[in-house]
Amino acid sequence: MEKQVRRAVPADIDALLNLLLYVADCHSSGRPELFCSGRAAYTREALLEHIQREDVDIFVCADAAGAVQGMILCQVKEMKNHKILRDARTIWVEDMSVSPDAQKEGYGKLLLDFVKEYGRERGCARLELNVWAFNESAHGFYLHEEMREQRHIMEFDL
Repeated sequence: MEKQVRRAVPADIDALLNLLLYVADCHSSGRPELFCSGRAAYTREALLEHIQREDVDIFVCADAAGAVQGMILCQVKEMKNHKILRDARTIWVEDMSVSPDAQKEGYGKLLLDFVKEYGRERGCARLELNVWAFNESAHGFYLHEEMREQRHIMEFDL
């Protein structure tokens, strides 16, 4: 069996937490004044709740031995009757992570391609996500995958 994308199950929680801790460490290294080190975006309980919810999806990409090497957490969002934006459904990627040892081996592409198709099947017009400006490798990956920049969030320290 080769790489496989599948829905996350409760037995994946430890792998998910490790992947999210990797993201947290990347963020705290890139912007230590914003991000706390060693804190995943979700607790074990929150991940278990997300796995059980119908409006949030967590998918994992496993290697040939079944070990989880990457994850993506996404949600279909619907914009209706906004003052200036058109009605649309989007697939929103809240979190995506690939194990540092498995990067550049196709896991990220496989996850992203899977969620693109998943969104299309649910009538979504776009896949959207945020990437922090300091995360040049993630930014480069998304550009390589033919994503384009939609907006910039600016800041000024006071």
